[in-house]
Amino acid sequence: MAPAGLSLGASVLCLLAWARLATADRVYIHPFHLLVYSKSSCDQLEKPRAESPPDPTFTPVPIQAKSPAVDEQALREQLVRATRQLEAEERLRAVKVGVLLNFMGFHMYKMLRDTRSAASGAVLSPVALFGTLTSFYLGALDPTASRLQAFLGVPGEDQGCTSRLDGHKVLSTLQTIQGLLVAQGGAGSRARLLLSTVVGLFTAPGLRLKQPFVQGLSSISPVTLSRSLDLSTDPDLAAEKINRFMQAVTGWEMGRPLTGVSPDSTLLFNAYVHFQGKASPRGGSGPGRCGRVAVLCLYGLNARRLSSAE
Repeated sequence: MAPAGLSLGASVLCLLAWARLATADRVYIHPFHLLVYSKSSCDQLEKPRAESPPDPTFTPVPIQAKSPAVDEQALREQLVRATRQLEAEERLRAVKVGVLLNFMGFHMYKMLRDTRSAASGAVLSPVALFGTLTSFYLGALDPTASRLQAFLGVPGEDQGCTSRLDGHKVLSTLQTIQGLLVAQGGAGSRARLLLSTVVGLFTAPGLRLKQPFVQGLSSISPVTLSRSLDLSTDPDLAAEKINRFMQAVTGWEMGRPLTGVSPDSTLLFNAYVHFQGKASPRGGSGPGRCGRVAVLCLYGLNARRLSSAE
């Protein structure tokens, strides 16, 4: 280990060098510049849209409509492809988003630890939670958008466009993070992982969704299922229909099925995450002590009394 005096001296030199660079170049760089809108993107967003047509909308088909089964192998290959030939900036962005979602994960873990008994179990997926909140940020307006951005860990230093979080960048980076995880096990590796994300958008009949919002979810979830059903007459029956539909489409066992649907909800946003891999007890070694682990996480948000999905 280096002497303490040497470490302190090196630190001071680094700080002085950084200060000199900052003084020489007075161009301000946002501390989260990789996650917010660039100047060119802001110029494009701020152009007059008087002649632009409104965003197209659609009404989800009834939940009884058939849907092709989810191909988890194809989802895994898509994740791995997203990690090939990553640019240096994309890798750095993945590091920054990873730090943010870890902070949120620790915060949520502390809340669960303080509110749940030791006998009860819980599985927490910071990536799924971060992605779900970012997805809602995409469709939110101020002041909700600003509050969500701050909760995600990127405070807006001013009201300017270049301080606004670019939700599409974040969702794309979350897909990169998941791809880096599953790519650790090669095609023939015994440590091969599966990590699949499916979003379910369940709306009251007649509710219209904006196509750009739904299409924007493809960055984190290649599979987005939009279905309509009666959520108000019998909430328990609605939850049962959603569970049956998702299990039929994915083939996943819903260990903790959806509950607590509010009768005045008009939109349910559910993120289903299926993780499968090999795990070993602490201190264990060798394949004889490893077991196959499959976990299904469900994160849901209710939107009530909505006339449209912003």
